[in-house]
Amino acid sequence: MSALQLDDHIQETSTAVGTKALNLVRELYPIGRSITGAGLRATVERLSRIVPLEITEVASGTPVFDWTVPDEWTIDEAFIEHESGRRFADLRESSLHVMGYSTPVDATMAHAPISARSRCRSTASSSSASRRRQACRLRSTIARHIATNPAP
Repeated sequence: MSALQLDDHIQETSTAVGTKALNLVRELYPIGRSITGAGLRATVERLSRIVPLEITEVASGTPVFDWTVPDEWTIDEAFIEHESGRRFADLRESSLHVMGYSTPVDATMAHAPISARSRCRSTASSSSASRRRQACRLRSTIARHIATNPAP
């Protein structure tokens, strides 16, 4: 079986395009975004520097087919922290540590209330299923750790 041969120009061009794409992903990935809000606006603005986009804002509460545009949801910080100060889930490490549109909680609690607040759902979409399984494994790990290391 022979390998695909690319001339030098194609090789250099594809490497340059790949490098630009990877740099764009690295620039966009840290932006916290959901379906509304400043993070989405920043992402769309950045993409509009690459391709022409017609941007239209739709007010929260506007009906769209069988859906209503939700209120903006923003988050600056989120974590689960043991009394020792060790963090087990931190938004700064991964946006998968927080369920979008979740309600803020500022409380000290034992394992049972944390387990009750954790959500693990199955889904038909294979791409999101993988991310949700990862998030569910993390939450399960946190819950097990807290269960075996309860606060006094």
